[in-house]
Amino acid sequence: GLGGGLALYESTALVRRNRITQNNAVDAGGGLYLHHSNASVQSNRVLTNTASNYGGGLSILGGAPLINANLVRYNQAASGAGLDLKQTGGSYANNVVADNQTPGDGAAIYARGTTAHLLHNTIARNSGGSGIYVTDHTGIVSALVMTNTIMAEHSIGIDGTAGNTLAAHTLLWHNTPVTVPVEFADFVTLLNDWTADPRFAADGYHLRIGSPAIDAQV
Repeated sequence: GLGGGLALYESTALVRRNRITQNNAVDAGGGLYLHHSNASVQSNRVLTNTASNYGGGLSILGGAPLINANLVRYNQAASGAGLDLKQTGGSYANNVVADNQTPGDGAAIYARGTTAHLLHNTIARNSGGSGIYVTDHTGIVSALVMTNTIMAEHSIGIDGTAGNTLAAHTLLWHNTPVTVPVEFADFVTLLNDWTADPRFAADGYHLRIGSPAIDAQV
């Protein structure tokens, strides 16, 4: 049911430089599932995993993990194809969440009842729903913070439900509507957001020389 590739329960493990690919979870966490863990998940390639419900790449319940410098790509789930963040805090920095697919909400990130901080992440070409979806879980609201983010090539960039909040500072939009659906707009704060082509390299996420995102706090 949980964690097709790896499942950690109340763990402080270091998960580093692994290739977590082609796994399936009947419930959540096709690649990796963390349950109330303060684990460090660093420099992994989480690719082509699936989950029937949440978190095709990673599903995280509780805890305050460090999720750093991972490539989360080509995963699928009913919601949160890249990342499913449920009642969790922690820091999510320098990750690439790209080319994930969902028929539901949160093609890249589905945040429910979470207070996580996302820093220096690239979110690109995730399809099927909004790139990021912010909602509550059993009455616990989300207060998501994003800093220095590239949001590229989504039909809807940010969406969510009323009462939850998202604060984004220095957000680079590309080929993505810069407006937020009206039902959620009053709960979103955008500071220093701008529009430009990040000029991805052939691999779809590294930045080429001359990218406006280089040395621009993105």
